Amino acid sequence: MFRTLCLMICVSLTLVSCNSDELARFDAEVDAATQKVELMNAAETAKYAPKLNEAALADLKSARALAADQLFTQAEPKLASFHQKADAAIEHAKAEKRKAEEKAAAPVVHKVQKGDWLLKIATKSEGKFTWRELYELNRDIIKNPNKIYPGQVLTLPK
Repeated sequence: MFRTLCLMICVSLTLVSCNSDELARFDAEVDAATQKVELMNAAETAKYAPKLNEAALADLKSARALAADQLFTQAEPKLASFHQKADAAIEHAKAEKRKAEEKAAAPVVHKVQKGDWLLKIATKSEGKFTWRELYELNRDIIKNPNKIYPGQVLTLPK
């Protein structure tokens, strides 16, 4: 009886030490995941890659829930999936952000049509710029603000 009790205590202690080792290792992985979430925030994944962002965070939430129940071996694949999806979200967000910046940096132009005049073009902008701003920006093309010609390509103010 005593021997069985000692054996049960030894097995319990081994399991507890194993769980504390697993917990320490998992805590380190959670720290790495926290850093990855910070990278995701910096890359604005919620804005530029929302589906990947949500999927990655769902895996992280699931991994944390499993770890809270001390199911570390089941939590590990979820953490690996989180890292994979987070990396994909970061890369996708960076590419989308780069595209948006290039689009914003590209000049917006208007090809003059028959019947156009500066005020008419400016009015179409709904207050984004005045005809004077349009004229000043295109002085190299427009010699007289009262005379613009079909086919001229005007750069529009941003």
